[in-house]
Amino acid sequence: MRHWLNFFSKKEEEIPPVLDIGTSSVKGLILKRDKKGDVSVLAGSLAYYDPFSVFTGEQFEREVIKRAVSKVVSDLEKKIGQKLKGKKAIVGLPPDIFVAQIVSQTYRRKERGPINKSEAKKIIDKIKDDGKRNACQVYFKERGLLPSHLIVIGLRILRVKVDGYPVSDIVGLEGKRLEFSLLVTILPESYIEEETKGFSPLLILREMGFEILQLTHEVEGLINFLSQKPDGLFLDIGGEKTRIFLVKKGILEKMGEFKAGANSFSRLLSEDLGLLENESRDLMHRYATGQLTEQSSQRIREFFEEAKRSWFSLLKEKLKKMRFGIFSSEIFIFGGGAILPEIRRVLENGNWEGISFLGQPKVRILKPSDFLGRERVPLLLDDPQYLPGLLLAV
Repeated sequence: MRHWLNFFSKKEEEIPPVLDIGTSSVKGLILKRDKKGDVSVLAGSLAYYDPFSVFTGEQFEREVIKRAVSKVVSDLEKKIGQKLKGKKAIVGLPPDIFVAQIVSQTYRRKERGPINKSEAKKIIDKIKDDGKRNACQVYFKERGLLPSHLIVIGLRILRVKVDGYPVSDIVGLEGKRLEFSLLVTILPESYIEEETKGFSPLLILREMGFEILQLTHEVEGLINFLSQKPDGLFLDIGGEKTRIFLVKKGILEKMGEFKAGANSFSRLLSEDLGLLENESRDLMHRYATGQLTEQSSQRIREFFEEAKRSWFSLLKEKLKKMRFGIFSSEIFIFGGGAILPEIRRVLENGNWEGISFLGQPKVRILKPSDFLGRERVPLLLDDPQYLPGLLLAV
């Protein structure tokens, strides 16, 4: 298989433009790293797909996404005063295409005794090979695509235990039972083959002159932030899906997702008020940011009641299936749906029957400034919907 993905170090002084291709929009960011290594946001842009139901045919999907990508790239070029085409790009893809999975692997040694560097390498190599194979099997069971048609983009060891005790390195230890937790990111190989005949968002960028692409999953950036948070429930509330990240002692333990997000709310406005998609999104944003009268806000709250109940029900159902035990009282939310008052209220005051928390749930909205600092993010771009894109690069 020939493909054109290339990988570069995140330590490079010049950070490539970020293009986050989501389920309902494309977001772009221009970042800069100074001599001290600190990152700042220089410019950002967002373009929604029009209409909502983008996935109604391959050619239609291609044109809708291409228009959104072109709009974002053109807008960013105007803002920074230079061309982006022909440069590298950091790219994010929708969660139903580019998948991250956590897999557990166990290695049993025949005898006790100190693990030397040679044995450690053999153990790690086997664990990684088995982890990749098992992750592809899970992908096949859930999505029906054969492992032979998948490519592992990234693999990271999240946690290691030796005879039940967490360790940072296995060299020199004498235990027999080694347990590993791995993060594996997977993509269908057809999305990066040069000779593919199907549709790939990556090919659009290739055709636009982005010759070197770095494919990154948002969870890889989120992990770096998680180490600062001992425990928590993280929710990325996107357009069509909500992704769940469960953290314990600073380590990502489990992930999940369900099909409901911000579009579940804006569609109600389209249907009940007869608005176009862009009009309903604009109205929802003005409501969420307190720009409407109390009378208008009350009416929208009534419209959103059904979507709120449905979203919360799906979240609770998914959390119960994930069997995490007792949850931390801290809930961190980001993504386009994080600004909705309904989301915050139901998380803090909803009926959590069947799910236990250490205390009354408290919600915090995560923004780019929580990662970079307020002085490094323009006010208009310090929005939770830009955080997933930022996570691709930090």
